[in-house]
Amino acid sequence: MAFFLLSQIVFKSESVNIYIKDIGNITGIQEYYISQTKYRINEKLNLNREKLVSKFMEKYYAGNKSIIIDLDNDSVYRIDNYEKSYYVYKLDNYIRPIEKVEEKKKDVKAKLSIKNLGDCNYEIKFSFEGDSIISKICYKEIETNQVENQFFLNYNKKIKVDIDSRIFQKLGVFSINNPFVKFLMSDVVKKSDLEKILKIKGYPYTIELRYYNDTSLVYKYFSKLIRVENRGDVNVFKIDTTYNRK
Repeated sequence: MAFFLLSQIVFKSESVNIYIKDIGNITGIQEYYISQTKYRINEKLNLNREKLVSKFMEKYYAGNKSIIIDLDNDSVYRIDNYEKSYYVYKLDNYIRPIEKVEEKKKDVKAKLSIKNLGDCNYEIKFSFEGDSIISKICYKEIETNQVENQFFLNYNKKIKVDIDSRIFQKLGVFSINNPFVKFLMSDVVKKSDLEKILKIKGYPYTIELRYYNDTSLVYKYFSKLIRVENRGDVNVFKIDTTYNRK
């Protein structure tokens, strides 16, 4: 049995390959540092642009960027490690606007289906109107996810929504910019359906997520967990003093 100290940090590294229609293919590494009250995401991504995509859009989707969620200070930090600059937002002001579902989706309800494909693999499908999100996930037991589990329990208390935020961890899709997260945080999906996913044993090891709109592929995401370890370095949640606040 492992013991988890308050200062313990779990480090995860994932390789990702993301395709967004009319934007291009994004590849690279995402790193996560997780404690019970803080969460840092580092993204080191490159975009192979489709021909009409501007340099501005490339900067938006790719680059060397970080987000720090600090529940102790109720703050979110968006960091550009290339420009050595950062923005600071209050947690409530930053999270809630992007979790609002569009008015046209207000009365839409989603249908969830879960297939056990065997050998740790599951297919999870959300269908609503002409859209669908299909995720194939391999769940393996990883002991260190207890710390991340506690972060999401604390995160849920802070943002005060009627959903267990551990669903993000279980689906392997946590990003406060991810449209899938916004979808799950809305009233579109029943809480009882999401609880079915929480009952699946294990931790996302590989994730293949496809988002379709009226049968036309608009978003495809593939991620593989390549490294997990325990750390005790609390400095990972601090911003370099040479960076400029904007």
